[in-house]
Amino acid sequence: MSAAANQVPRPGGIALDHVAHWVPDIEPASWRMEQLGFTLTPYSSQRLPPKPGDAPAPAGTGNRCVMLREG
Repeated sequence: MSAAANQVPRPGGIALDHVAHWVPDIEPASWRMEQLGFTLTPYSSQRLPPKPGDAPAPAGTGNRCVMLREG
């Protein structure tokens, strides 16, 4: 079975899409997750327009995702 096929639940199954874990400092949290053997995506800063039609601005949050073999 391909890795992509493992991401889709079987008929009648349930899949967990994502879980958030909020931390005050992403660097030590990222380091620890990597020490535990997880592969992380690069840091991504979230940006949103302050009001409709404005250019996106930093939203004050960001994330890194843990990539799993099966979803």
